[in-house]
Amino acid sequence: MFVGAVRHLDAGNKDELTIESMSAEAVTASEIEGEILDRAGLRSSIRRQLRLGADHRRVKPTDDRA
Repeated sequence: MFVGAVRHLDAGNKDELTIESMSAEAVTASEIEGEILDRAGLRSSIRRQLRLGADHRRVKPTDDRA
């Protein structure tokens, strides 16, 4: 049913669904490992990796020195 429903979405909505699915999976997996991810930063990273362009939201930089 899911695949059938996705076929009726336009490209922009398919991209958003892909990003949301991937980010939800990553957040859930990281929580199992005891790590908390910034969802907005994760979504931005997924967009970049999939070359889907920016979503024009501001994301705080992370401090990787920890």
